[in-house]
Amino acid sequence: MKKTIFTILSMMAIAPAFSQNYFIINKTGTTDAYDWNQALATSGNTVLIDKPKNDVFSGTQTIPFTFNFYGSAVTSYKASDNGFITFDVASTDNTSTPTVIPDAAGPNNSIYGLWQNFEVKAAPNPNFPIKVYAYTYGTAPNRVHVIHWFGVSLKGATIAANADVASFAIRLFEGTTGKFDIVYSGAFGGSAIKGTIGCENFDGTLATSIAASPTAVIPVSGSAANTDNKIYEFNYGTQNVNDATINLVNLAKIIKTGTSYTITGQALNFGSAKITSLRLNYSIDGGATVTQDYPGLNMAANGGLYTFTFSQKWNVGAAGANHSVDVWVSHVNGVVDENSVNDHLISTTLINVGNTAEKRVLLEESTGAWCGYCPDGHVAMTNILKNNPNIIGVVHHNNDGMSNATSDIVNSKYAQGYPTAFIDRTVFPGSNRSLWSSNAVSRLSDPTPVTVTITNRNFNPSTRMITFTVNANFVDYYAGDLRLNAFVLEDNVRGADSKNVWTQHNYYSSKYASGGDPNSPLYTYDEWLVGYYHNHVVRNIPSGAFGNTGVIPATVAPSDVYSKTYTYTLPAATKVSYTTQYNTDLTATEDYNGNWGINKPNDIKLVGFVTEVKGNENIVLNAYEQALWDQTASVNTLTSNVFVNALYPNPAKDMVNVSLSLLENTDVSFEIMSIDGKVLKTIKIGTVNGDQLSTIDVSEFSKGIYLLNITAGTEKIVKKFIVE
Repeated sequence: MKKTIFTILSMMAIAPAFSQNYFIINKTGTTDAYDWNQALATSGNTVLIDKPKNDVFSGTQTIPFTFNFYGSAVTSYKASDNGFITFDVASTDNTSTPTVIPDAAGPNNSIYGLWQNFEVKAAPNPNFPIKVYAYTYGTAPNRVHVIHWFGVSLKGATIAANADVASFAIRLFEGTTGKFDIVYSGAFGGSAIKGTIGCENFDGTLATSIAASPTAVIPVSGSAANTDNKIYEFNYGTQNVNDATINLVNLAKIIKTGTSYTITGQALNFGSAKITSLRLNYSIDGGATVTQDYPGLNMAANGGLYTFTFSQKWNVGAAGANHSVDVWVSHVNGVVDENSVNDHLISTTLINVGNTAEKRVLLEESTGAWCGYCPDGHVAMTNILKNNPNIIGVVHHNNDGMSNATSDIVNSKYAQGYPTAFIDRTVFPGSNRSLWSSNAVSRLSDPTPVTVTITNRNFNPSTRMITFTVNANFVDYYAGDLRLNAFVLEDNVRGADSKNVWTQHNYYSSKYASGGDPNSPLYTYDEWLVGYYHNHVVRNIPSGAFGNTGVIPATVAPSDVYSKTYTYTLPAATKVSYTTQYNTDLTATEDYNGNWGINKPNDIKLVGFVTEVKGNENIVLNAYEQALWDQTASVNTLTSNVFVNALYPNPAKDMVNVSLSLLENTDVSFEIMSIDGKVLKTIKIGTVNGDQLSTIDVSEFSKGIYLLNITAGTEKIVKKFIVE
C-alpha cells in the first residue's frame, strides 16, 4: 500500500510537465446570438456586481451546462470586478494588481478577461448600465454562458468618454472541449486600459496569455458593430501545425430561383504555421464535390484569414426547396488538413420566386417628457412622416405619464440614450438625428416577402374594448423565426402641467439656462412646453415586446395568410385644465375639443408588423398602420353598400344633414358620440334604399367636436363634425 501511495504522489508531482495547455486564435466578429445590447435588457440577465463596488467578488454562480477547464469539469465560478473569474469559489484572492502568468501566488484556476484594478461606479450619464452581469443563450448541446463586464473603469479614473471604460466578456461554450473566448467591443476602451489577458490552471503552474500581459492593451476595433468585435478564442490541447477551418460562408438565406450563384466565404488559420496554399470544396445536399485550389497565400498563424471565391457557380433550382450547402477544407500547405473535426461548415438556404410586397418602414423613437433633447427627435419624426407616407411613426415613452411596462422593455433593449431611433429595429442613436430620415427612406427599397393588413377593427363604447386583427399575407417563400406584432397608439395626448411627467422639457429654447439653440425650430418656444401634444404614443403592446410566436410557421409559401386578433381596453377618457395659457402649433392649453387629454378613441391608431428574430435581433419585415376609426371632415366615403354624399353644414348650429346613397335595402341608424367615445344620441332611420337625406337636431349639444357613427347593415362609417 505504501508503494502505491508513493507512486501516485510521484505522478502528481510530475504531472504539470505533461499537462496540456490552451492555445489562442485571433478572430474578428460575432455572428451568433451574442449582443452588447444585452446590457440594456430588463430580463434574461443576472447582475453579478452592481455599482458602486470595488475589489469585490460576486456570489457563487452555477454554470448551466457541462464545462471543462484544463481538462477537468468545473461547475461554478465567482466574478471579480477586477476583470476575471475564478473556478476556485472558496478563494478570497481578489488582488487588483495583474501579474505575469503563470503565478502560483494567484489568483489561480482563473480566466482573465482583462485583469486590472477596476471599479464599478456610476457614469455622468445615469442611463449608462455599468455592471458585471451574466446570461446564457442557445440551446443544448450548444449553449453559451456569458460573463460581461460593462463600463468598468480604472480605479479612481474619471469617466468622461467611452475610451475611459472597458467592456469585455468571457464566453464559456458548452461541452467537454474546454473552449472559451474573450470578446472586446470597439465602442469602449482606449490605450490607457491595460492588463493581463489569458488563463491559468488550478495551482498556477500552467498558463496561456496574450503577449505583453500584464500590460496588454485592451483590443479596440474601429467600429461598435458586433461584426467588428475583437476576439481571443482559447482552445485546450495541442495545436496542429497545418490546420484550417471555414470561418464564414456568405450564403444568402433566400436565393431566387434560376440564379447562377457564387459561393464565397472566409477560411481561418487554426494552426501554428503560416498557410501558403489551401484546397477547398463544396457540395449541395451531399451531391457532387466541387474542388478548387488556392495557391500563393499568406495566412498568418493563429488566426490569419483568407477570403475565398469558388469560380464554379451553383445553378439554383426550383422555388420552394431548402438546400444544404457544405463547404470544407481538405488540404493545407499541400498536405491533408491535420484536424478533420473543424474542416466543415454547413449552411442552409431557401429558394424563392423573387416576389416582393410594398414596403412600409417602422420608425420607433425612445423619448420622455423629462428629456430636453427629445422635442428635436419629435420634430425629426414629424418631418419624416410628412414627406414619406409609407413610414410609420411610433414613440415609446420612458419614466413619464405616458410610459408603460412593455415599452420599458423595448426601450431597455434599444435605447442608447434619449432620444434614440430604431428603424425596423435597427438602432440609430439620438446624436444621429440628421441621419434618421436617410436611413428610414433607404429601408423603403428593401424587398419584403409579406404584406401586413389590419381588419375587423371595432370599439365598444360600453366596455371601451378595442378589437382588431393583424394579418400577414406572404407573397413568396420565406423561412425564419417569424412573429406577429401589434401596437395601440394615440395622438394628441396631453396631461396636466406637471414638469417631466406631461409638460415637455425643451433644451433648445431661448429661455433654457444655456441659452438654447438659435438654429433650432424649437428656439422660440418655452423651455417647459405646457399642454404639449404628444403624438404616436404607444399606449399598449398587446403582442408583447417582441411579438407572438406560434402564429407564423418556420417556413411559409406564397399566398399563405396568418392572422391574430388583439384586444385592448381603453381607459376612461380624461380632460385637462391649465392655469398657464400657452397655445402654439405644438401645444394647447385651451381648445375646441373640451380639453380632452388622453384615452380618446378618435385619436387611436393601430399598427401591425411582422418581425424575424435572428439571435438578439428583431428585424421588421413589413408593417401597416390604420386608424381605429376612419374619419375625416370630408365626405364621399364608399363601402360595399353605402356612399356618404354629404355632411352639412359643418360646422353646424342647430341641425346637421346627412346625405346617403344605398345600393340595396339596408337598415340604417345614426349615433352621435363624444370625442371620448360615449354615445350621446341614437337615431333609428329604418330600412331604406337609394338616396336618403336625414336631418339631425343638434341644438341640445354644447359647442365642440362630435362624431357621427353611421351604421348601414354591417357597415360602419365614422364622420367628424363641429357644433358651434
